[in-house]
Amino acid sequence: EVDITRTEAIALVHNEKGNYRIASEDYSGAIYRRALSIMVGHMVTTYGDGLDETPTTAGTYSATEGGSGTHLTISALVANDVLKLDDSKGGFVYDAITEKTPAGTYPLDYEGINETNYPVLSNYIIWQEPGDITVLPRKITITVNPSEKVYGDANPTLNYTVTGFKFNETLENATDNNVTVETPATLESGVGEYAIKASGLTFPANGQG
Repeated sequence: EVDITRTEAIALVHNEKGNYRIASEDYSGAIYRRALSIMVGHMVTTYGDGLDETPTTAGTYSATEGGSGTHLTISALVANDVLKLDDSKGGFVYDAITEKTPAGTYPLDYEGINETNYPVLSNYIIWQEPGDITVLPRKITITVNPSEKVYGDANPTLNYTVTGFKFNETLENATDNNVTVETPATLESGVGEYAIKASGLTFPANGQG
């Protein structure tokens, strides 16, 4: 808040006879801080891949540079105000995301943007929204193997293969291993082609697929 004063002389109007004079001048008013929005972005990877990039900033922010296309956007700087980030005063804060980080959502934030570190912000009220890092489940593929039989014979054992697992994970140790394979073909089905469908695979809590 600062004092408000006049910069030009003032005078009474319609006071031709001089019956009145200005004995004193009183002014009041205030300039309030401007809202400043800081938005931390979102990052996405897939279980088994790890995080192959680090979050980025624009480095220097101003009325015309808000950080579009980076993981830190700052809006509402005005006039000639410039905010130049200093890595020694803060930075992104997040847990390391490795190839084996389970699927889920993890916090991503930026620390150190405050009035103490950057005096230019003394004219602003800071509002900051944290971001996150999402580790998506990895896709696995179940492929049903073709089968054939002779008319009148019982159905052969229906088999399938599973691909897409990482590390030493398998259908047996990474899933509930409850795949079922079905076909409408029966002992009495006529000659022709019949669909074979796999279904039912489920994952335990925190499954990565």
